[in-house]
Amino acid sequence: MPECKKTAAPDHILWDIATELLHNRNRVRFHAPGVSMSPFIRHHEMITVKPCTHGDVAFGDIILYHGFGKQDPQLSIPLQDKKIVHRFLWRRVVDGELRLITKGDNNRLCDPPVLPHQILGKVVEIEKNGWRLRLDAPLGRLLNRLCAFAMIPPVSFFSFPCLKKVKWLFNRIRSEPKPPNDHVRSCPKQSEIRIMKIEEKIPIRSPETAHQIIDGEAVIITPGQMMVHVLNSVGSKIWDLADGKKNIGDIAKTLAEEFDVSYETALKDAVEFTRDLAENKVMGFVGEGQEKQ
Repeated sequence: MPECKKTAAPDHILWDIATELLHNRNRVRFHAPGVSMSPFIRHHEMITVKPCTHGDVAFGDIILYHGFGKQDPQLSIPLQDKKIVHRFLWRRVVDGELRLITKGDNNRLCDPPVLPHQILGKVVEIEKNGWRLRLDAPLGRLLNRLCAFAMIPPVSFFSFPCLKKVKWLFNRIRSEPKPPNDHVRSCPKQSEIRIMKIEEKIPIRSPETAHQIIDGEAVIITPGQMMVHVLNSVGSKIWDLADGKKNIGDIAKTLAEEFDVSYETALKDAVEFTRDLAENKVMGFVGEGQEKQ
């Protein structure tokens, strides 16, 4: 019978996996910690980070970097051995080495200079109260540059008093209720209605997860939920077969052959297991928020 053990993942494990994904040129999504970028990025808002090098970083971009440089005693926030999401302002050469100057929108001081190899990626999307702000789109790039320009002296002496207005605007957007959905879809004709059998559903792995097979068991990480899911051999086989092409009936047939059980038993286990993973947002079904690949 397939099993899934769910435990909270330590932060350092999640960051190690996220770093590895970025090094392999994959995007990662996670909840932004802290308030140093508020109100542009609020605490626990979901952000998407795209891998990049220092040459890809433009004025105003928000970057993710390793904060393992020397801690500045003037800063109240601990930067050493942390992952920092701050805004890039300019480049400069210090002792013959290129450095990048960054700053949190809500901080008064700039960060210690960042070396090029510390950069992991840059933020390309922020999810706010049900809507998404694309920072790689023209509007997003414009907002990034305006915010960065407002933080450079002497403009910053006048811009900081205006931040109260900006915060008020973001609070208004954040707290504004969603309009009711008055659109009423017409009911299909009875001849058009077709009830899909449960074995015809097509499971698909969530693209927001990272996984690795260790000793025949799948270890699945959901960075956004800070959770680790460990599957046994049967669950790992279902996970491997959930490629967005095979339906539950096909998966049950494979399980029945490989684990020497009846088709009815395999089908029951596959249905319950995929439903459980879907409830934990680890898996979905084609046509229900997932697209067939």
